[in-house]
Amino acid sequence: MTTYVNANTNAFAGTGTVTYTIPFAQTAGDCFLFVVNLYNSSTFSAPTSVHDTAGNTYNAPIQTLGNTNEPTTCFLYAVSNIKAAAANANTVTMTLPSGAQFPQAFIIEYTGASITSLVNASNGVGTPTTSPISTPITTTISNCELVGIITGNGGDGDPLAIGSGFTSRYNSGDGWFVAGDASAATATSYTFDPTSGSPGFTTTFVVALEPGSGPTIHSDPIFFSMDF
Repeated sequence: MTTYVNANTNAFAGTGTVTYTIPFAQTAGDCFLFVVNLYNSSTFSAPTSVHDTAGNTYNAPIQTLGNTNEPTTCFLYAVSNIKAAAANANTVTMTLPSGAQFPQAFIIEYTGASITSLVNASNGVGTPTTSPISTPITTTISNCELVGIITGNGGDGDPLAIGSGFTSRYNSGDGWFVAGDASAATATSYTFDPTSGSPGFTTTFVVALEPGSGPTIHSDPIFFSMDF
């Protein structure tokens, strides 16, 4: 069972080193999927440093995608076995590559995923040309949870929708971020098909989270998205 818990948006401005404070409480042993979207180039390198005051480990991005139309570069991080933190007590700091402008980020928390082997598979599409935006993924074990994330051209209020087969969990309403999930009961191929009013200006990710040894993934997603 997948249950939506919370959502929040904030607006910031900054380049170089930027910070934000996660406004919701985080539960030990859960996981984050964390998207960073940098404007001004489709070939940026990843932020040179990503860390938070709770002590979570942000390894190299599992997906890096450039969108040549914006132009933007998007990075997807998977953070497993997170530390507990109270609301407004955990601050994330990122050091951005030179030239990056208008950084945006999106964070989603899930519970019940593996703490030792979080990601079974992942994929993304950087500069799609049609809508729906077909993003395939193949799982290698049963009972994964598929998480789809789409970022759009929010400055134009681009209408985004999660697409069929996925339950919508978050929609910023301004064309910046939409996220949803679906159960992947068997090891086989699936497709994330979100829709966009301006598909050439969107970027999509889909991730298969492996189940943990505890409860079956029921997700309890918690969302926080912002412009720095």
